Amino acid sequence: MNPHDDAASLEDAKISAALKSVAAPAARLDARLKRAFAERLRHVAAHPDVVPIEFDGRKIEVRRGGTILAAALKNDLRLMPPAA
Repeated sequence: MNPHDDAASLEDAKISAALKSVAAPAARLDARLKRAFAERLRHVAAHPDVVPIEFDGRKIEVRRGGTILAAALKNDLRLMPPAA
């Protein structure tokens, strides 16, 4: 038996106890957040050919491989402010 093994395991136990004492307990997730995440995940899984993008507060869907410009034109969204 190696005396260094006992010292190493004791040191590991001290480190483990110290980390557990300073670690914050896991936060409880908000039920609304969980439902919204699950709904969003279902939507994304049901439409794998579409990439959702939020631009200037509006949500648009871009076809995979498409461009933001094409999606903006399709959704009547101006990407640049009008000229003054």
